[in-house]
Amino acid sequence: MIVATTHLARNPEDKRMAWARGYQYASIFKKMQEFSAQHDATASPTILTGDLNCGDVHELAGVTYALLAFTASPVHPLLWTVEDVPSPVTTVTDARDLRIDYILYQSSQLRLLDTKPLPILDHVIPCREHPSDHLPLQASFTMKSDWMRHEESARKWVQCISEDSTLLRPLSAEAVQRAFSYFDQDGNGRITLEDLERGCVRLGIAIKDAECDVIMNMCAEHEPVRSMNLLEFGQTYYNHMHQGHRAAGTAAPELQQAFALFDQDGSGTLSVAELTLALQKLAPSSLDLEHVQKCLHDMDSDDDGIISISEFTDWLVGQNMNQWLNEHAAQEIHAQARKREDETPRNPMAQITRRRRA
Repeated sequence: MIVATTHLARNPEDKRMAWARGYQYASIFKKMQEFSAQHDATASPTILTGDLNCGDVHELAGVTYALLAFTASPVHPLLWTVEDVPSPVTTVTDARDLRIDYILYQSSQLRLLDTKPLPILDHVIPCREHPSDHLPLQASFTMKSDWMRHEESARKWVQCISEDSTLLRPLSAEAVQRAFSYFDQDGNGRITLEDLERGCVRLGIAIKDAECDVIMNMCAEHEPVRSMNLLEFGQTYYNHMHQGHRAAGTAAPELQQAFALFDQDGSGTLSVAELTLALQKLAPSSLDLEHVQKCLHDMDSDDDGIISISEFTDWLVGQNMNQWLNEHAAQEIHAQARKREDETPRNPMAQITRRRRA
């Protein structure tokens, strides 16, 4: 297990310090990714604790998503499924009355078992009863089994496809792979309608045959059995997630908070110049401006020079999944080429000639 602790920039009531805290938070995730890769621990459960000096971790997470994407940095798995241990206000002083202390945990790997109740403060601390100006947080966890992680990923995949995808946090590429493995019980690399129905029964999801059929129709049809491979499974999820957010005009809370922070004039949209300036303010030393300009061009899907919240969300959420889809598309093309080569009839005369030469 990896446990990290931190103390972010002071003065949580000063909104101008949100830039500094956003940069620090992103730097922590970048360092955790480097550390876990160096020690072959990218699959290890991770917990981050400390005084984050902010009233809403959603804003920090959204800024981190953006900064890591714009600097082409890999995302630590904790960021995809981070949850915080619930607690009331953790500090009351003459300057603030806020919850600024957190225990953040990787919910895809860990299940919260219990927390120690905190007193509801009605007076300034420190005091005789509470010698620190922060209340201590305590929580206990248990590690989730590998099967439980596959099951949860599969459940979220089905919920996104068959229910309201705007209420769900996007799955990481690795989680989509786990969901596929859950349904692909025989391990043949394809999911049929029957596989999907049986998987939903195991999940306890009352999904109708017609709904399963609709899901399968979203994918390409294959003969003699209609089914989908991992690439189609991921593409179906990715498309449905984005269509749901676009239709509803919503975005994940983390990205809404980040968008609002970048939207300096409060117009509800971002100009390319405005977003570039915000990124330079956030992390001037770690930005490759040429790469940033390419990212902004890709983000501006209608080429009007203005970034809407849907364009902002689509691009950020799609970075991890797009990379994964492209990698698997290349693998699929290579596999199909090898298959065609293996199935190509050999020229018998050429074989006879080679034997005679031998």
